[in-house]
Amino acid sequence: MNFFRGLLGGLLLLCANSACAKETSDAALAYDQGHYHEALAILTPLAADGDHQAQALLGLMYAQGNGVPRNDTKAAALFGQAAIEGNPYAESYLGKMYFKGRIQHRPNVVVGYALLKTSGISVLPDSKTTLANGELNAERSIMTVAQVSQGRTLADEIRRVGLLVALRGYLGEEKADDVLCSPLATKNACEGDRDVTGVPPLRLTIDEAGAIRQSGSEMSFPQLRALLLVSGARIPQSKIILTVNSDGPVANEAVAMVIAQVEKCGDSFISVLRGHTAGGIAKATDYHFSVVPAEVEPTSQAQHQPIFPADAEQVRHEGNPVVLVSLDDQGHIRFARIYRSSGYPELDASAVDAAKQWTYDPCLKNGVGFACAVHIPVNFLLTQQPIVSGS
Repeated sequence: MNFFRGLLGGLLLLCANSACAKETSDAALAYDQGHYHEALAILTPLAADGDHQAQALLGLMYAQGNGVPRNDTKAAALFGQAAIEGNPYAESYLGKMYFKGRIQHRPNVVVGYALLKTSGISVLPDSKTTLANGELNAERSIMTVAQVSQGRTLADEIRRVGLLVALRGYLGEEKADDVLCSPLATKNACEGDRDVTGVPPLRLTIDEAGAIRQSGSEMSFPQLRALLLVSGARIPQSKIILTVNSDGPVANEAVAMVIAQVEKCGDSFISVLRGHTAGGIAKATDYHFSVVPAEVEPTSQAQHQPIFPADAEQVRHEGNPVVLVSLDDQGHIRFARIYRSSGYPELDASAVDAAKQWTYDPCLKNGVGFACAVHIPVNFLLTQQPIVSGS
């Protein structure tokens, strides 16, 4: 099935369920019935006014040449505007265009993979989710290991800081803006301060004595670590700004400790600034970290689903074991064992057996694989096939 036509069904369903403005729903119905000129007349002013559902539909018209001459530049700009505002269908379409070389006349499989991976496919109806996941797996099959790693890293960046900031960082601001920020609308999603994540920065200081403070209060090491863990788990993340108001070895040690904890706790950005008294610190610059957790490779997971043991079904045992899988820096299994039992040995054993048959994408730190462990929940429910989540 054509990818664009397949995902169109999800967008039409969204409008049918009143998630779109009435005019956009009317245009979606006209489009589905082949009344393209009617749809175009409705969608054009709505898209210019920043309606991201209208932008996605109008982008589809230009991508397919329905009712208008096919124009990949306009399609990409419309999809880009809608995707920046969080439209998952537009992000999927944009990713497919990058894969197929329909943007700037050359394929970019890394960007295409990242966009398909982060496009919020979970919001789609089941049949469309299967289609989109199948498309992602098909594209992945022609990518090198290095390209997959780059795509996973970029996808993580998009989740953390948003699509526009992430693509500006990866492609360069001029090239990203040329695709995403063409002036096709009176309201441009690229305008304003898009170089921040949309949440206030986390501000820390190091005082004259080398103590770490937040809002004037001194922080212990456990308090700092707890704060950074919360910050690292937030999507999107805050940028951390560390202002250093002292000099010398004590200040440098404190700065190095904070930077190390920022990286360990999963935070992406920290700027170290010299304060009013600091002149001799060695680490005054911006730091950017990327840590991507390991994942089960989707094709191998589909081929080796956990088996619901017959004896467990007969006695109506259900459970949710969690498997811990230890991986080396290439994603090869070192060992797999039960981390949290379901309470039933036969369910635990089935979950571990499946996990041992899967292949894995490794943990990545700044794009480089490293040894780690991943926790994989498996839900055994009598009403359906075992479900693997969190991978």
